[in-house]
Amino acid sequence: MKDNWSNKHLRWLTELILPDHSQQIVLQEMIQTITERTRRVARLVNELEHRVKQWRYYPVFKAIQAMRGVRILVAVGTIAELGDLIPISIII
Repeated sequence: MKDNWSNKHLRWLTELILPDHSQQIVLQEMIQTITERTRRVARLVNELEHRVKQWRYYPVFKAIQAMRGVRILVAVGTIAELGDLIPISIII
């Protein structure tokens, strides 16, 4: 899994010293926000990974995830956007 921002980038930001104290405070706040949101996303993805196994669309989820570059959020989001996958002709 390759993300645009890695821990190396975050480490670089934390070591950055800005000339103005106000800028340094804003940078530190931004780093803290990034860290908190990264942890939040990780918790939510972890929860999804556990719950998706009981989902009735789990086989569809696995098939979509088999495509290159499709991770859990894209697969779940795609199925959720499509809605009920039962064709109308079967219902009628």
